[in-house]
Amino acid sequence: MSWLLNDNVAFLYAAAAISGYLFYEVMHFSYHIPSGDRAEKCFLLVPGWRQLRQTHILHHKRHKMTEANFNITLPVFDFLLGTLYWEPIGKK
Repeated sequence: MSWLLNDNVAFLYAAAAISGYLFYEVMHFSYHIPSGDRAEKCFLLVPGWRQLRQTHILHHKRHKMTEANFNITLPVFDFLLGTLYWEPIGKK
């Protein structure tokens, strides 16, 4: 990329790619932390994390896996494409 454009663009692209990947990994890990765990308390401070975790839990429901909640960490495209499925937190 630095050959096509310049070094700054290449560094920005690399930084954005690494940051995006790390965000994905940390968020996905956080959704699988057992409830009540000490590590969960850190993520409970993040606004909206409970709702994101609920969306991820619903992502793993076998009867909905092929129909809804395809986005693993952020449900932006599920919302835009109409594939977002929601149940209230705590509903079995």
